[in-house]
Amino acid sequence: MIHFDIDKINENILELTKETEKEDFWKNQNRSKKIINSLNSLKKIIERHQLVSNLVASLNEALNSEDLAGDFEFLTLLNEEYLTVEKEFNAFEIETLFS
Repeated sequence: MIHFDIDKINENILELTKETEKEDFWKNQNRSKKIINSLNSLKKIIERHQLVSNLVASLNEALNSEDLAGDFEFLTLLNEEYLTVEKEFNAFEIETLFS
């Protein structure tokens, strides 16, 4: 069972964006606010996903670097980056579970 479908989220963003472009969008204020809130929430999920993906890619690239494998300073920076990735991933996981 897939709980997170990035393609589906992007489709929803497109659909909601089309809704906001309709001429009568603001006629029902409550509906409009719900759509805007949903759109903003979905965009935030996409932004967080991109951030975590970029951090993981950067960490993976650093882990595969053979030039600095024995360098203590490099390993310290790698550990810091790992902790950043872990923090961002945990925040992302919580956001997606409760959205």
